[in-house]
Amino acid sequence: MEHIGAFLRVRPLLPREEAQGEEVCIVVQCGGTKVNATSRGTRGAQDQIHTFDMDCCLGPDVSQEEVFRALDLHAMCDAAFEGKAATIMCFGQTGSGKTYTMSGPTEGEDGRTAENGIQFEAVRYVSEFREKAQSAGEVEGRTIKLRASYLELFNERINDLLNGTEGLKCRWSKGAGCFFVEDLMIVECLDINDFMLVLREGQARRKRAAHLLNEDSSRSHLIFTIYTEVIDGEKPARRGKLTFVDLAGSERLRDTGGVGEDTKSINRSLFALGNVIERLSKGRSAGQRADHIPYRSSVLTQLLMNSLDGGCRTVLLACVTPSSRFVEESLRTIYFAQRAQKIQFKAVERVDTAQKEVYDLKTEIRRLREENLLLRRALHLPETGAIDPAALYAGRPDPHTPAGEVEKSRPIAAPKHASRRSPGPSSSTELFREGRPLEILMSPGDGVRRCQSSDAEPKSSALDILMGLPNSTDLVGQRQIPPREKLPLLQRAPVPKTLGFHIIPKKNRLFGPQAS
Repeated sequence: MEHIGAFLRVRPLLPREEAQGEEVCIVVQCGGTKVNATSRGTRGAQDQIHTFDMDCCLGPDVSQEEVFRALDLHAMCDAAFEGKAATIMCFGQTGSGKTYTMSGPTEGEDGRTAENGIQFEAVRYVSEFREKAQSAGEVEGRTIKLRASYLELFNERINDLLNGTEGLKCRWSKGAGCFFVEDLMIVECLDINDFMLVLREGQARRKRAAHLLNEDSSRSHLIFTIYTEVIDGEKPARRGKLTFVDLAGSERLRDTGGVGEDTKSINRSLFALGNVIERLSKGRSAGQRADHIPYRSSVLTQLLMNSLDGGCRTVLLACVTPSSRFVEESLRTIYFAQRAQKIQFKAVERVDTAQKEVYDLKTEIRRLREENLLLRRALHLPETGAIDPAALYAGRPDPHTPAGEVEKSRPIAAPKHASRRSPGPSSSTELFREGRPLEILMSPGDGVRRCQSSDAEPKSSALDILMGLPNSTDLVGQRQIPPREKLPLLQRAPVPKTLGFHIIPKKNRLFGPQAS
């Protein structure tokens, strides 16, 4: 089991913040896994230094390419091609660098970005991966399909950023066991240009607004998803997905100056997300899954259910500002990431169930055919076509012959206490050497030994045991019956039903008619 990755990225101080005299209060330690946050003491108390352990901490000087390598973005893309699900989620205060990390810096008034964020790097990689796989022809009959969707959640309403449809419904699928967006547009991307069109269209339609902390603040949660489908010949299709979640920033009304309904909606959805993560972290840390997870408390938690329920590889990238003015908000963001770090998951491969059943049946048929071919060769029969039943019984007694005639013609093996051995081959190995494997398959109870060693004693059949008994054996006495119920074998008296067998009077009358 793995846990949700908790990553931290600290942006540098802005020139505006430096001009206002704000100081750096969050510092990444050497090694890249610890961070120190200094909060000022109140009422003359000393400053407090908080140290946090994260999976990876990225300082202000880290480039976008270094972020890709730290997140192991290419490995997450490979997992999607293997039929698994992966999610990268950016969380933090408004203006902390979430959209910058996900899409790149904004260029122009229409919301366009520099196209050097995580999303753009991912679409470049998956496009190149498909081109290389198809041109190399490593697997005959391999088909790779890539699709994409882009939506935003604004005031608890789902909007499709590709066709402009607003107010889509989030439904529950009982068969799939998850939520899905009804009538969401999913487009097939044949190359990198198609992906770029999808991202640019979504960036242009997203809700943006300016406030005191950010001149180009995202007023909605953005979810961009890449769907992969890999088909290798007759094998079942593997369907994976790679999801990028750019959460709207948590805001304080006094800091942003916002008074609209969108600010309240953002905070409510983030509160619901924090509640879900809190429940999941407690349930997993105690060794038991929580009884009830309130996914239905918000549309955001419904959309992120697949990313948090334990079957998806998820990375939470917490973005914070180093400014001493917002140290409390930065601490909340770090605590949020550490709670999410306690959630464990095991990424599972997602395959088409119906195709898998067909593939398993075809595999079983192929195995049975190979086994049938080996048996035909062992029996010296034609490899194809129907088998003549007469060929199976060649050299063997007619199955319709009376049992008495068969036993008269069959040599009777000596009992165990006899010193002589039964003639003929004594093991299955010798039968194969003599070219008579039919006797092994067709005669399971004829007394032939089924052992590797040729020196082992032959296994006597039921007929051998009966023929080796003396005529005067008192079988009734062996059942510990009272003496008054014991009868000699020569008397034709009825046998009590409790004995469970029939007494044979004489050995020489076993198969032949009884003398008058």
